[in-house]
Amino acid sequence: PMAELLRSVMNRPEGPVCASPSLRPINESALPVYQQSWWTDLARGDREFREVTVERGGIVVARLPFMIKTNWIGMRWGGTPDWTHVGGPVLSASLSDDDKAGILAELLARLPNISFDFELDRQSPDAPLVRQAFLDQRFEHSLNRNYSQNPDQLGIFVEDPVDELGLK
Repeated sequence: PMAELLRSVMNRPEGPVCASPSLRPINESALPVYQQSWWTDLARGDREFREVTVERGGIVVARLPFMIKTNWIGMRWGGTPDWTHVGGPVLSASLSDDDKAGILAELLARLPNISFDFELDRQSPDAPLVRQAFLDQRFEHSLNRNYSQNPDQLGIFVEDPVDELGLK
């Protein structure tokens, strides 16, 4: 009986339960501004904006906002929302690394079947997990040169490489 109960819980449509007993939703205020919902709502403009999410127990624990864009010959592709420095998955900090890895795989599997190009924040605490999840889903990896400037050090630019992951 207990084994059947565990199997039924692990095979629910919304996926397996997380090992973390203190599951919390995504803390928007702890995210960089360009990953907060209010910013992506503004940055999307009039383009086709979408977001894939993963829930556990009715709580959104991961989301991946993206834009659907069309080039001049009509081919559709997705990527980081306009006016957004870097993008990629947003995860609840209450998840364990093992839970995050599984949830990232589930999140990426929910993307539509088109080409994508995401630029990911290498400074994110989850950057290695996110990069590996994209590579596991056969995204190609390259490094983009980028520069950032600390507001306290005007005129001093620091090279800040960005991971670019694309699915062609």
